[in-house]
Amino acid sequence: MPRVTVYHFTKYDITVGEMVLSQRPATLETIISCEGKLLEETAQQVDVSEVDGDGFYTPKGVSGREAVV
Repeated sequence: MPRVTVYHFTKYDITVGEMVLSQRPATLETIISCEGKLLEETAQQVDVSEVDGDGFYTPKGVSGREAVV
């Protein structure tokens, strides 16, 4: 299967008033769309079937909310 690169990222969280680390890695396109800051050193290649419709990495057998990587 094809593979895609996902990354952890930081994003400003208005509820806490500071930058926070993503709980799940996402594709570059998703990070850009949510105005996040890519953390290049966290790059990992995953099977494209493990990336959900929103662009977040969700390992097989794990639901989106449980997928804290």
